[in-house]
Amino acid sequence: MNSLVDRYIEDSKNKFNEKNIKNKLFSQKILFKRKNENKAFTLSEIEDYKSKVYNAQVQSEIFSISKIMENKVVFFQTATINPSLNITSTDRTFPLIDNKIKEQYECFKKFHRYRKQFKFNNKKQDFKFIRVYELTKACNLHSHNIDILSNTSKIEHYLKSIIHRRKSNQIARVELAITKPIFQYVKELFSNGFTIRVNNRYIQLKLIKKHGLYTIENINEMGKGNFIYFKILNQEPKTQKNITKYVFKYLLKSKTPNKISKEMAIFSKLKIRRCQYSLDFFSCGIRKDILYRTSSKLYNIVYKYKNEDIRLRPKTEQKKCFIFYTAKLFKRTTLFKIRNCIYYRKNFKSDAKWVEVLDTKKYSVEVFKDRFSDTQTYCEKSKINENMTDNDYVKMVNDFIRSIYYYTGLENSDNIDLYDYEFVKEKPYLKDLYSIQELKWDREQESRNNKNKISIIEKKIFKNMTFNKNKIKIFNNF
Repeated sequence: MNSLVDRYIEDSKNKFNEKNIKNKLFSQKILFKRKNENKAFTLSEIEDYKSKVYNAQVQSEIFSISKIMENKVVFFQTATINPSLNITSTDRTFPLIDNKIKEQYECFKKFHRYRKQFKFNNKKQDFKFIRVYELTKACNLHSHNIDILSNTSKIEHYLKSIIHRRKSNQIARVELAITKPIFQYVKELFSNGFTIRVNNRYIQLKLIKKHGLYTIENINEMGKGNFIYFKILNQEPKTQKNITKYVFKYLLKSKTPNKISKEMAIFSKLKIRRCQYSLDFFSCGIRKDILYRTSSKLYNIVYKYKNEDIRLRPKTEQKKCFIFYTAKLFKRTTLFKIRNCIYYRKNFKSDAKWVEVLDTKKYSVEVFKDRFSDTQTYCEKSKINENMTDNDYVKMVNDFIRSIYYYTGLENSDNIDLYDYEFVKEKPYLKDLYSIQELKWDREQESRNNKNKISIIEKKIFKNMTFNKNKIKIFNNF
């Protein structure tokens, strides 16, 4: 069973790698042009830039989420799937394992959707969440939630939504990690009598301590395999760092760059979004991707370019959680969106100057779909930018090398499809590809040759000069 799962993971990673390579090659053929036509760049260059600033953005995101959690009731929920829905030895093929993971995902979707729509006192739940899905060694699905409630009055509604959904028997275990003050409130709820209605009868639930954990008793009357327990997080100053690690462990795992995890490979194949946020998580009425882009652009304007028209002086704490700071500016309408543009204004006076921060549709896109069309992209780009970078020059040369190899081999082949497959697999052109190091070496050699030429010419001139001087001396003697 383990060997099959290992082969399944390896196969998923290989497919993910192939997909990544195709995406990278395609991203080189997508050329972005600015409206004023004085700057152009490829999608691959944008992705390179994003990878450079990625860690800083994740750090800002973590600090911003921490700010939202301040003075709120937070539950750190982990839910596991019922063992009856796990991948078994009977699932002997990769498509069967795919179907099993999809089935588990659908169970979690139903579980979380029910919690959100569950009514208590004729009201649905209203809370913010971050959800991260994870796979075990046996490739079974778990879900990790950071659920943020506005106040303690929402706790009873929240707990009942979890308990009632257990009737379906699709979820096996739910761990609710909470801090001591919140646990005291939960304890009071159960001591006063925590009752739920099931099949037209009322069941009173109790809280019992077992093995250092507080478990909800009498829940088995609702169905087999149900297990809900509370884990208390220590809030002493020494352990604060551990709590932060516990809270953001899975969120950070989902955002690890340059490392292909089994979750990344399998979820990409099955089209499962690993990390999910509640709608308008930052409560600013702006789409999350636009908020992040505005935050990044505004940070550069304030700290890098220091635009005098934007009078913002964020404190050191606000600098760390710049996404949260940007969301606050949207709430105050210091930043606001009109059509495709984000504007900044200092105040609400009629003569206040509007400064454009971000144009969400600033670039026109051209895609070159030919097999060897990189050259066309680089030439078009250099034409707009009025120069060609070393990187683009090397790519252009390599593009010519690949095309020469491809079309030379194509003339001698009978089966085009088989030739295409072998060409992509064997890559016969690799040994002759050009590099930036070679380009630099060639330039150095060229400059040396030019210097040698100049030195030879200088020597000739000097000889002529001395010969002329001697001639003049002889002439004077006569």
